[in-house]
Amino acid sequence: MTTGHPVTPIRKLRPLQVVIEDGHGGDNFSSFAVKHEDVVRAASPGMKSPATGFPSSFPPVQEENDELSEAVFKLHPKLKAVVEFVVGSVTTDICEHVMTHVVTPRADELIDHCASESGLLSMGRSPAVVGDEAALAARASFQMMLTSKTRHEANSAVVASLQEALRLGEERVSTAVPPFLPPSSHPTLTNSIVFVALQRTRGALKTLVPKSCQTEFVKRVAFRNKSLLKDLGAGSKVAAVPLPSSAAGAATSERSLGQAAVPANNQEDAQRREEDQRYREVRRCSGEIFKNASSKCPNLVTWEHQATSLSRCLAEFTSSLNECVESGDVTRSATSPLRSEALVLWDIVWRAVTSCLKFWASSLDVFTACELISMKEARVQADEKIFLEFVASFTSVLNVAVCFNGEASAVSRVQSMLTFVLDRVMDPAILEHPELVKQLAIQASSQVVADLRAVVSSTSRENGNQRRLELDWDRWTQSRNSVPKTALSPEAQFRLDVWDAVASAATTAA
Repeated sequence: MTTGHPVTPIRKLRPLQVVIEDGHGGDNFSSFAVKHEDVVRAASPGMKSPATGFPSSFPPVQEENDELSEAVFKLHPKLKAVVEFVVGSVTTDICEHVMTHVVTPRADELIDHCASESGLLSMGRSPAVVGDEAALAARASFQMMLTSKTRHEANSAVVASLQEALRLGEERVSTAVPPFLPPSSHPTLTNSIVFVALQRTRGALKTLVPKSCQTEFVKRVAFRNKSLLKDLGAGSKVAAVPLPSSAAGAATSERSLGQAAVPANNQEDAQRREEDQRYREVRRCSGEIFKNASSKCPNLVTWEHQATSLSRCLAEFTSSLNECVESGDVTRSATSPLRSEALVLWDIVWRAVTSCLKFWASSLDVFTACELISMKEARVQADEKIFLEFVASFTSVLNVAVCFNGEASAVSRVQSMLTFVLDRVMDPAILEHPELVKQLAIQASSQVVADLRAVVSSTSRENGNQRRLELDWDRWTQSRNSVPKTALSPEAQFRLDVWDAVASAATTAA
């Protein structure tokens, strides 16, 4: 390690063990105030950041390509998907939290304070005793006070939001990561994964929170300002008074600017309403998917009803998600390098995908428990059709999710999700089921693999100058050509059967 980057040194003891050495922590600054001092200064020039920080047991934030993450992910590649999922989910939740509990209350407090100090509220309550000049003076005082205070208060909101976000980030990441790891995981591995996830969460929050909070604060102030003047203008002289001749020129200019801004504001409000409606619909469908996938199936009749409902919900979810993609909701905004709406959608997609994979595994368990293999051929074919229809609906969701591909961070998220899905559909636990169920699993898995190969290939060709979306297919095909078929392990044999089914389907289609 160089002296310019004071990170905790790593000592490799054995190929499968990475230990973080203590003893150098005294040289590192541990408070949140020190860690995000540069960000706070950039967001609030001329303001002093609070001296009180939040204690932390982790070193300062480094780049994602640090040696710790490289070492951990090289030995445990599946954990990269866990880190991506935790970072995306935690960042989304924290952004929503600070917007609701820090930014909005501070903006409302600013409006209320300015309205009270300027006398605008008192004049609005008693319009009959207010003169024209007094009403005009109150409105002018309110606007001047609001204009002079907005910048300072917005910067204060950014500082407070960033502090709260980083505090919650450390707290929630430390809580969220361990449940995703096997119970037998070594404490050193758990601490390393928590550290890497915390690094990336801090980086995302430091990028997203300052700009998003400042934008949201200004929007909230503008909205409250407009609403307040509108409410007080009904029957009062505050919002509509005859201006003296000395102010006629200024009033004319103000009205012309206001009239020009009305169509733009109306259009922006309409776009925001449409966007909110799309989010509500996607969230509703995701909730239905989670509800259906989480219900227990004591028998095949219940499973059939549940699978049919889930396929219907997936179709609605795919349609709603596709509308978001076509509307550009998942692209980056010029004013926000890491758009919060895209993170919200990504969290919703992750939830739907994990719910489907959970239902996939539970379906095979139901087939085994209900002894599907002993039932009549017609019943077996009917349930097989229902299950494959669910698989087709699931792959449709994945096809739309691939469209989230674009910038480097989006590509990384999509690749992690697809790797996570392929690991699950190639799960060797399938081998514990009877032959009929195993054959059904092979057919379903091959359907997902074939579809994803086609989608990833076409997306990579169409990306142009954007970063290509690629998957390491050798991860699931190494045993196909490197080991004699007679020496294959059960896991490798299952994957080989899946690839044979993919090749067979491609030959038939050709």
